[in-house]
Amino acid sequence: MQTTDITRSLTTLFSELVDGAKGAPGSAFILNAGDAGLLASLDKLSADDASRSAHGGATIAAHPEHERYGLSLMNRWATEGGNPFANAKWDEAWKISGVDDTAWAEIRDGLRDEAQRWL
Repeated sequence: MQTTDITRSLTTLFSELVDGAKGAPGSAFILNAGDAGLLASLDKLSADDASRSAHGGATIAAHPEHERYGLSLMNRWATEGGNPFANAKWDEAWKISGVDDTAWAEIRDGLRDEAQRWL
């Protein structure tokens, strides 16, 4: 199968996950109709909320930073080729223990940018 055969479908699904389910009821594929999606959901959290962890695990802020990093590698791979994953430092994001308003905005904006580039 050529990836061009499924590109439109994958783009629609990824867009729905990050940007939310838009359109009439029944038009969503993954989320419920009207669900905000990942980016808008993260925008609703304060820096204090994002600095929380459950049971001593990673903070909420660490998760979107991890996703941003993964997408940045995918975007490099798509534009430059090669193997940007070879020296990836996947564990860096998980070290985020807390964020202030500026850092939280940078994480969200970075994820938004990388997601848009991937789309």
